[in-house]
Amino acid sequence: MNCERVQRKLSAFQDRSLGPEASSVIAEHLVRCRECASYSEELGELRSRLRELPRFVPPARL
Repeated sequence: MNCERVQRKLSAFQDRSLGPEASSVIAEHLVRCRECASYSEELGELRSRLRELPRFVPPARL
């Protein structure tokens, strides 16, 4: 699998929503490819920070 395809699937990979075969292929790619591994780390950090943001509660009149 090439870097572009791996990077497009990283969010699903981190959510553990891919099948075992696709997850295995991506995990192996991340071991071999420093660029994608770094991208995966950055994506994970961003997702973690986004989860920490307060939830917006819209006013009842909406």
